Amino acid sequence: MEFDYIIVGGGSAGCTAAFSLARQTPGTIAVIEAGPPDNDLRVKIPFALINLLGSDRDWKRRTVAQANAGGRRIGVPRGRMIGGSGSLNSMVWFRGRVDDYDAWGLPGWSGNEV
Repeated sequence: MEFDYIIVGGGSAGCTAAFSLARQTPGTIAVIEAGPPDNDLRVKIPFALINLLGSDRDWKRRTVAQANAGGRRIGVPRGRMIGGSGSLNSMVWFRGRVDDYDAWGLPGWSGNEV
């Protein structure tokens, strides 16, 4: 098979890039993802992240040894499936701090407008 564009990684950014390319070009696009589809029921249930940790849908990344954590290496969940870490986020959303948005100084992006 041949493609005009190959996007490596079917996470949030990769899928967005593929969508953007598809709208702008008549070329063919392939999205390559190491993990499985995101059709596992655990992906669809809020706060089911705990059941996905260490599964085939998690890259199982760990930090280096942390001096302030007794030398332990801390797990860092990273999504290994279509949707990437966006599919592993337990359907949790946190609003940014108002003063952070205000500090950007961008029209339409103040803390009260976002």
